Formats: sequence, structure tokens, C-alpha cells
Amino acid sequence: MATGGKEFVGPYRLYYLIRAGAMYEIWAVRPIGKNEAFAMKWLPAGNKHSRLAAGELKHEYTVGKSLEHRSIIKTLDFGASKEGTYLIMELFKTPNLKQQIHEGVERLHWRMEAILGEAALSIEHMHKLGWTHRDIKPDNFLVNEENEVRLIDFTLARKIKKGFSKLLGGKAPVQGTYSYMTPEQIRGKEVDERADIYSFGCMVYE
Repeated sequence: MATGGKEFVGPYRLYYLIRAGAMYEIWAVRPIGKNEAFAMKWLPAGNKHSRLAAGELKHEYTVGKSLEHRSIIKTLDFGASKEGTYLIMELFKTPNLKQQIHEGVERLHWRMEAILGEAALSIEHMHKLGWTHRDIKPDNFLVNEENEVRLIDFTLARKIKKGFSKLLGGKAPVQGTYSYMTPEQIRGKEVDERADIYSFGCMVYE
């Protein structure tokens, strides 16, 4: 049962907590009356809930729904209820790549070519559809024992500017993870697909 005694969020029943962060909680859920399980990224009602945070979740849904690739998490539903705002995704039960590195990178060596190949293809798919992820790092790749990969978390994704709009430049919010960000992104400049490639290079090195 969920924190505070909640058992349902909208038309979904909460089964078990996968992870709790500062803003969001990740739950395994099932639609009421159905057996198939999904993952829910939930922004609970209360002090943490804001129009900005709900808007970020809606943005993540919009980006995720536009992507269809075997190595990108499937984004399925978005909604708001008295319990808060939520995003429904494919349930891919496995630790992220960062967790697996901490457990012992030597266990990953023989698998790295397959894992990084799939990770690169997922980023390429985003770029082909005009998106830059802007937060490429091991934490945002789920990897199972069969070397299947899922790129997650499109909160910071932005459309890649082209043509005249690219020449205008301008400031962008300084968002991301400093260990993997390009100098341009740290300075608040607009970035394109090359920023993701830089971050991917940092991840490969790690």
C-alpha cells in the first residue's frame, strides 16, 4: 500500500514502490481490473506538487510518446487526479547502468559492446526525430541480463533548433548532470545533438 494509505492513483492500483526521489515516486502499478503491470512516475498531491513539476511530467510524456524504438522505454499514458499527476510507462524491472557499475564494472566488460551499441541507437533515434536528450548518463539507461537497454527520463529533452532559429542562439536553462554535460550546456547555451554525443562519450569512458 502506498505512503499515506493510498492504494489507487487514478485508474491504477499501486503495488510496490520501486524508487522514491525528492519530487517523484516510481511505482509498479496495474490498471484496475487488469493483470498487466506498468511503471508509474507519480507526482503526489501536496507540498511537492506544483504547476511547474506537473508540466515537466507532461513534457516527458509528450517526448516519450513521439519515440518508438526497442531501446527506449515505452511511454503509455498521462493523467491527473486528486492523488496527483502521473506518467505510465513500460515496466522494465532491472537496475540502471550506474547501479551496475557500482556493483562492479568488471561484471559488465564482456557485455559492453552490446550494451553501448543499443544505447547509441536509442540516442540516434531521438536525434532523427529532432530531439536532444540533454541528460545522457548511466543512470538513465536500464540494462537487463540479456543486454536489452531502455533509455529513460525525457524531462530535459528539447527540440533541436535548425536554420534561422539556431542562429538566434540565446540562453537556455542550466539543467543536466555536470559530470556529463558539455561546457556549452553548463554555460546555459542552446545545444544540439552533439551535446548528447559528448555525454555519451563520458559514459563510455566511465
